[in-house]
Amino acid sequence: MDFDNETIKFNMFEMMRYPVDTETCFRMSTTGSIAQKYFELMKDDVLETVISQGIGVNKEGNFQALEEISITHIDKILEQCNALQGEEITGERNFVLPKTSSEKQLPSVVQAPQLDLKPLPSHLMYVFLGKDETLPIIISSKLTSVQEEKVVELVRNYIKAIGWSSTDIRGTSPTLCVHRIHLEEGAKPVRIPQRRLNPPMMEVVKKEVIKLLDNGIIYPISDSKWVSTVHVVPKKSGITVVENEENELVPQRTVTGHRVCIDYRPLNNATRKDHFPLSFID
Repeated sequence: MDFDNETIKFNMFEMMRYPVDTETCFRMSTTGSIAQKYFELMKDDVLETVISQGIGVNKEGNFQALEEISITHIDKILEQCNALQGEEITGERNFVLPKTSSEKQLPSVVQAPQLDLKPLPSHLMYVFLGKDETLPIIISSKLTSVQEEKVVELVRNYIKAIGWSSTDIRGTSPTLCVHRIHLEEGAKPVRIPQRRLNPPMMEVVKKEVIKLLDNGIIYPISDSKWVSTVHVVPKKSGITVVENEENELVPQRTVTGHRVCIDYRPLNNATRKDHFPLSFID
């Protein structure tokens, strides 16, 4: 495709499928093949099994009962399985996924969330777009009643463009288009171990991860070659003038909470830049 005197090539074979079920964990096992192999041998009609499977005659040409064949083979399989009980299985990873909520969260316009409103400076005020003081927005407290009504009316016309929770994030459905990250030549995977967090910070990370899982923004990948560190950073509001130890008024940003971010710098350095970058989710 040519755009602005520049040729852009698309490779449909490099598209990534969106996972159909993000809450299922699969594990390979030999019991499946064994069960499938001997499933046909356990029919009630022995004659039908002998005719269809072509068994019942040994190497000497003598007829051998179907029950003897099944029991003999099963005993050998059990002996081999018992011999493996003391061996350590390598490559198996035990991981526990956080429990997600079974209830599907609705957009804020349909079901308004209960928000914890913080006190505002004197020049700002809350105005509610929903019933029972829900769906708040912040406007200037110096507006007249007429100006306030015009602002509220304008915002209500575009209420779906405002997000009060992660369920209000709008974008392209992953079933329609998925962005795939292409790495530079010779790039090697980087696995960064998670740094230890104190209990309050761990609760912040846990709540954010469960919220993203519930809304389908992320999904678990147990065998990913790239692991980035999760950081908890303070969420700062506007500049407030406070007194220091020497009774001097100094500007300072007050911490109103914490937010979770991921260190993608190693992945960004190895990513091949394209013409369609992803937008930030914050």
